[in-house]
Order: sequence, then structure tokens, then C-alpha cells
Amino acid sequence: MRLSRIYVDLPLTGHTEYILTGATAHYLSSVLRVQEGIPLILFNGQGGQFEAPVQWMRKGTIRVRTGDYKAVERESPLTIFLGHSVCRGERSDYVIQKATELGVMRVDPLLTDRTVVRLAAQRAARRVAHWQSIAVQACEQCGRNRVPKVSSIKHIAEWLINHPENSSRLILDTNAHHGVGAIPTPIGPVVILVGPEGGLTSQELRLAKTLGFSAVNLGPRTLRADTATIAGLVALQLHFGDLS
Repeated sequence: MRLSRIYVDLPLTGHTEYILTGATAHYLSSVLRVQEGIPLILFNGQGGQFEAPVQWMRKGTIRVRTGDYKAVERESPLTIFLGHSVCRGERSDYVIQKATELGVMRVDPLLTDRTVVRLAAQRAARRVAHWQSIAVQACEQCGRNRVPKVSSIKHIAEWLINHPENSSRLILDTNAHHGVGAIPTPIGPVVILVGPEGGLTSQELRLAKTLGFSAVNLGPRTLRADTATIAGLVALQLHFGDLS
């Protein structure tokens, strides 16, 4: 039987009772329809997990008790930081979800010269919180016990200058002369930049290359920004990560 995995924003320890309320309890009782005695998997995003059978249920409240700590890790050996231009509609939601499933450690939503979506500060904060919840839900589904961080929205010029010195820095660019497989094996994190639907401007590309980014392509076809992101992540994991 596949156990339901539940993220909790709590410091978890073994052989301890926890009370689940609010949206978590509603999801368990109304959507998953768990019953007393049913075991769950609890994790808090910091690594590892606990099996936690349901002790009792009341309206809006569920009590569980954790068992032994299980040091289960499903993280990729390849550390990936994704810089992705904010998309219209639900495409950014899709990117966050799939990037989490594909092992990305951090997602940085970006504003570029050709980014269509522009958000006031309050709306931007709500959007980032929404994306973080999508990352949590994707971890519940895919088995990861470490939740990737979704950063606050930044302008691309600010984002380009803040990366580890030993990182491999890549731009997805249809005009590049070689693909992901042609780059040297990374010795540190991989930072991958994906522009908006209209592509990065020539000024943005020049700045990125000045700051150590190399352009790679994903074949002869022009892909949508969300498709290109997923294809680029799969290519990285196939060549250097845990899909090989």
C-alpha cells in the first residue's frame, strides 16, 4: 500500500504525538478520506521522514503519532538552481511543479525586459507563497523530503551577479552552437537561466555571458519557455544527475 505523504511545518521527532488541523486535516479527511489506524508519512522539508499512524480523528482535527526516524533521501547528486522568467497564467505553476519533481534545489522567478507579467509588491509576495505551496505539494507527490526554495521575484540583472564561484552557468538559447551534453562535467552547482517567451534581449545575453554564463541549445525546434525549462532539466539530469 502506498502511504500518503504529508508535509508539516513543524520540528518533527520520533515517538511523539502531533495534532493536525486546518487545511492539512481537511485534506486528509475530505480528500484522502483517511481513517483511524491508517499510517501516513510525515516530513518537514529538512530531510528524512517518519511513519505516523492516525490515532484519532475529530471534526477538523487529526492526531498522529510518529514512529522511528527514517533517513530517506531522494535528492539528486547534481545541485541545480533555476532562474526562470515569470510566465503568464498557470505556466509558472507548471514550471515550479515539474522543476521540483526533477530535483531542482532552488527556483528564482525573474523579471526580464520581455517578461509580460508585472506584479505589485503585495501581489508578488502572494504569488511567491503560492509557488512555494506548489513545491511542497510536488514533494508530497514525488517523494522528496527536502523542499526546494522559491525565492522572491528579482530582476535578471540583480540575479545574474549572485552565484557560487564554482558553479556551471548555462543559458538556454536556440542560437547556441552546442547542447547540454557538450559542457564539461560540473564540479559544483549548475545555474540554468531560461528567458521569457520572446527570449532574452541581446543586452541581457551579453551581460549574462560577461558574468560567466554559457549558451546551450535543446535541438532544432523552438520550444515554449515552460517546455524548454523541463527539457533542459531532464537533459542535465540525464547527463550529470540521477536520470543517467
